[in-house]
Amino acid sequence: MSQNSRLGANQNSGSRRPLFSAVILDMDGVVLDSEPTYRAAWISAAIELGFELTEEICLSYSGKSFQEIEDLLLSEFGSKFSMTEFKELSTVFWHQNAELKGIVTKTGLNGLLDTLRHLKISYCLATNSATKNVEKCLEYAGLNGAFPLILSSDQVAAAKPAPDIYFAAAQKLGVYPERCVVVEDSETGLMSAHGAGTVPILIPDGVSLEPSVRRLSFAVLDGLGDFEDWVIKAFEQGQIV
Repeated sequence: MSQNSRLGANQNSGSRRPLFSAVILDMDGVVLDSEPTYRAAWISAAIELGFELTEEICLSYSGKSFQEIEDLLLSEFGSKFSMTEFKELSTVFWHQNAELKGIVTKTGLNGLLDTLRHLKISYCLATNSATKNVEKCLEYAGLNGAFPLILSSDQVAAAKPAPDIYFAAAQKLGVYPERCVVVEDSETGLMSAHGAGTVPILIPDGVSLEPSVRRLSFAVLDGLGDFEDWVIKAFEQGQIV
């Protein structure tokens, strides 16, 4: 495990690691390095409409549902900003780029999924993206069929940061939420996982998070390879039930 991995602020080296039965992974920023593809498409669409959307502004949208992003864009640019045209253009730019270059998976994903299958640990994907977008993302990343269960924001009443999606995922997995380890990369995702009473693991994806947000996580790790090590150690110590 990387020496840079660190325990969450609410845990110390003597704390008992939690018992768990399942792993739930966020998609954008955890499974896929897809956030840069969205940002590039948004920036290009905004330029086409005559507006300047900066990388910094786009980074602040990390983990949010598109409805939240739409509200923030309208707040930023005002009523003259056409969301209809923006969505159409950004979709075109995103598909063009993804079809040409694909979407990169996060380092360590394949090893982690192999380990979860080998240890017979239930796992699924739970994302703020809509179902049709999830399907295309996984297709472009070559991950069709990689997840036995996928939960999307349009399958629950409220998207993250509400806890709905993690309650739904736990129910589908047949596991109590407190026995689910959730891997997230954003404030929005951490709030959702924490609100559902799961065990949140934070793997930051280039966005600085306040200490108060990081404290919502049980542990902070540097990547999926570190999380795989974390899971293996939990298995060796009899913490998977």
